Amino acid sequence: MTTAGGIGQAGPHSPYTGIVVYFPVDDVDDALARAQRLGGSRVMEPARTPLGRIAVFADADGNLVGVLSR
Repeated sequence: MTTAGGIGQAGPHSPYTGIVVYFPVDDVDDALARAQRLGGSRVMEPARTPLGRIAVFADADGNLVGVLSR
């Protein structure tokens, strides 16, 4: 699996805006838990998409990071 990105719609109910790069992981829940242990916070809870299961977290510096598992 390669790194993925995409364009979504922003609006009043969007969990975030801006560019997010999604990195492939074996398990989205494990990746989110590890991010939280390292000082990150969840921004978008896991969701199923045609590409697989995705989620977004903010790292300790506030940068948005996406994770994707198939």
